[in-house]
Amino acid sequence: MSASVFPVPFSGIQNTIIDAKGDLIVGSAADAVARLGVGSDTQVLTADSTTATGLKWAAPSGAVKQVVQTQWTAEQSISSTTYADVTSGSLSITPSSTSNSVLVIANIYGFIARDFAGISLKMKLLRGTTSLVDSPEGVIFIYNQNGSTSGIFAAPYTMIYKDSPATTSSTTYKFQTAISTTANGGYGLINKSTGSVSSITLMEI
Repeated sequence: MSASVFPVPFSGIQNTIIDAKGDLIVGSAADAVARLGVGSDTQVLTADSTTATGLKWAAPSGAVKQVVQTQWTAEQSISSTTYADVTSGSLSITPSSTSNSVLVIANIYGFIARDFAGISLKMKLLRGTTSLVDSPEGVIFIYNQNGSTSGIFAAPYTMIYKDSPATTSSTTYKFQTAISTTANGGYGLINKSTGSVSSITLMEI
């Protein structure tokens, strides 16, 4: 008598589990599979034990997520000891995660009239209305000590500051400036009309 042959039931993964280009089939438990939908462009596959599949799509850790920049050449006269916004000296960014930081890189050209010893041009950085870099005297970045009576003294103000805004809403960073005294006609300038260019760069990291 010949032996009977019975078909073995097939229990393989069915292709109907896939819904879109880039979907993955991953293990969700012992002897269990699940679909992991495709992530967004530039995201990478990351282990995460809190998800149903143990995996997730996320931005690369430690990478620069986005960069925005502004540059300006307009001259601005500074003649008050009260802080006021730097014209064009603001820039907004919308972070993609509340856990990401924003790196502020600024290069602002300032000038002071060289007609009074002790005058200084001051600068501070704010996030919205919150002062981030400040002191009782502000950030003094140009100081005329010798009181020369001719010409203009100039120096670029450079800042690199890492902030943690903890938001995914549009966030504005801006600079304000003032002079330390108005005695003897002292005054300051941002971007004196000599071809100087100031800039602010915001990087989400």
